[in-house]
Amino acid sequence: MSVQSECIYLVHPVKDTPGWVPERGSERHTGGVLSETPRPDEHPDGRVARGERTRRLILDAHSALLREGNLRPTAIAVAGRAGVSIRALWANFKDLEGLVEAASVEWVRDDPAHETDIDPDLPMAERVQRFCAQRARRMEAIAPALRASALEPNSPAVARQRQVIYARNQGVVRAVFATELDRAADAASEVVVALMTGCGARCWLVMCDDLGLAPDAAEAVMHRAAHAVLAEFADPPTR
Repeated sequence: MSVQSECIYLVHPVKDTPGWVPERGSERHTGGVLSETPRPDEHPDGRVARGERTRRLILDAHSALLREGNLRPTAIAVAGRAGVSIRALWANFKDLEGLVEAASVEWVRDDPAHETDIDPDLPMAERVQRFCAQRARRMEAIAPALRASALEPNSPAVARQRQVIYARNQGVVRAVFATELDRAADAASEVVVALMTGCGARCWLVMCDDLGLAPDAAEAVMHRAAHAVLAEFADPPTR
């Protein structure tokens, strides 16, 4: 099954100097940024804790840059925003793809916070309204990452997280509209794909970024599309 993706993506930071190779180690404060020079007398638990704090600073910095509209932040930009050295940044991530995956996992992990359970026994019209309102909240919450992902959508790490999103969205659609999907019978899979695509990230970005719709207007279009897909399977069928 192929559907438009809700790509959650950290754009690759570039190597900022010719021939630069990331080094590994632990970090400490020097000159206002975190360096990764180890302290021989430091307890291993302290190094682990500092590494976790530095990792958190890096991921938060990247998220902040995306939300501010910097959709292709370099390693220097991320490290500078986090207040860490480039070496400390790469001490916490094995390579670029590791950094990409860590950021992708963060966005995907936070996505369910914007969901609420929708009673499948409610009238179809109310379920459609709640489903679209929930989708709109999710799209707005992850919009910075969606926009960044549109620039470079080919990361293997992103592809893995995309499958998580696909499975989650398909589960929501099948649970909320179980009654209509039962009536759709052999067409049920087509209905699921139509809902996931018409109410998906790519359509949301087209509406908001390309067509200039405000979020509430984009939600209204989404509502119209979802209702049109489900109308023939309502009881009684609607137009």
